[in-house]
Amino acid sequence: MTVEDSSEFYTELEEKESEKVEMSSGNLSGQAAKHVIFYEEELDHRCMTRSIPAIRKPKPHFIPDYKIKYPPISTAKQRECYKAVFNDQYTEYKELYEDVFNALAKFKELDVMLEKLHHHTENQQENERIRSIMQDYRKKKTCPIFLEKRERCDYLKKKLTHIKQQIQEYDTRTKKDESGAAAF
Repeated sequence: MTVEDSSEFYTELEEKESEKVEMSSGNLSGQAAKHVIFYEEELDHRCMTRSIPAIRKPKPHFIPDYKIKYPPISTAKQRECYKAVFNDQYTEYKELYEDVFNALAKFKELDVMLEKLHHHTENQQENERIRSIMQDYRKKKTCPIFLEKRERCDYLKKKLTHIKQQIQEYDTRTKKDESGAAAF
């Protein structure tokens, strides 16, 4: 195929593609859409270099840092280190959980109260007061400090659950090893 032939081919190919698009988009009602089948040699190199549509891009799979940092336990000393980390961070988790839990309980109370409030009253001052309360409520609910505490609390819960699971699995393995050794 010469350069002239290839340019004619690509022009013809683009025309066929535009016909296909026009017909399948419904411009010619009642007629079936043309389908063009291409072989790999006939494909324009440009279509092979296009990026993948956003719909088909795979979502990244993140592995939490604690799963890498706290692999299965293999020694009693490692178990004690995991237990020390668990006890240390459990204190922080309890404090954060209490703060977050109390804030969420207050938000629920306010949600119920706001549902009962009449949002449109005849008194202009009352309307302003209600609007001001709603703005303050939304600010507090989306406050970066609160959201950060909540995120940290969720993270610690998952991390502590992982560490606890590693300790329990180690304990189960060592009990089986001890009972198996005692049987001989």
